[in-house]
Amino acid sequence: MLSKNDIKIIKSLQNKKYRKTYGLFTVEGEKNVVELIQAKWPIQRLIISERFADKYRSLLTSIKQPVDIVSDSQLGELSHLESNHSALAVAPLVDRSKEQPDTSKSMLVLCNVQDPGNLGTIIRTADWFGIEQIVCSPVTVEWFNPKVIQATMGAFIRVKVFYQELEPFLKTIQQPIIAADLQGSNIYDHQFSDPSVILMGSESHGIPEDLSSYITDRLTIPSFGETESLNVAIATGIFCFALRR
Repeated sequence: MLSKNDIKIIKSLQNKKYRKTYGLFTVEGEKNVVELIQAKWPIQRLIISERFADKYRSLLTSIKQPVDIVSDSQLGELSHLESNHSALAVAPLVDRSKEQPDTSKSMLVLCNVQDPGNLGTIIRTADWFGIEQIVCSPVTVEWFNPKVIQATMGAFIRVKVFYQELEPFLKTIQQPIIAADLQGSNIYDHQFSDPSVILMGSESHGIPEDLSSYITDRLTIPSFGETESLNVAIATGIFCFALRR
């Protein structure tokens, strides 16, 4: 049974301040919550509709934490989604501050990407191409922002996201560091090697000058139309394809 205090805390997790305060974040929607349960991700509390309970009765037997079956209207009240008639999970934040990325594998490095939808799409794209780790600058949007989680469609479970100052991190990299740059060479003429680092900047500011000395190759996606630039998530997808090609 959800108390008024439970409801207040869960709704507050839409805000970054309270996610940090409580050390919790929310995962919403049928696909994301099912993947969370199947991955045996730690769950503090699960709030579901009757329809979800009936559909996934056998899966729910593995849940030891409280499971609340609520009405669609109450679930909608808790959710940031326009319509959520399935499930909402409350889970503890993952602290990767003492963990380091595996620099023997290909990875994405994101500099100041602040749109949650873009980061979520990039995580989902990385999962598609088998890239298991992303390193983000500290001001990049949090991967546990609800809009990021929603856009990943469950991929956040399989892709590790780290937050670090990028300059000292890039100093440790031995593999090629390939940057997206409108003034770079044609991406289709480049011979990628695996592992490589793909460095993407924000659409508004690009890649900071203080990272320039670590870049081994600057590549651009040639344009055949009049648009000035590509969305960073779309551009990242093209770079991931080129790496795997």
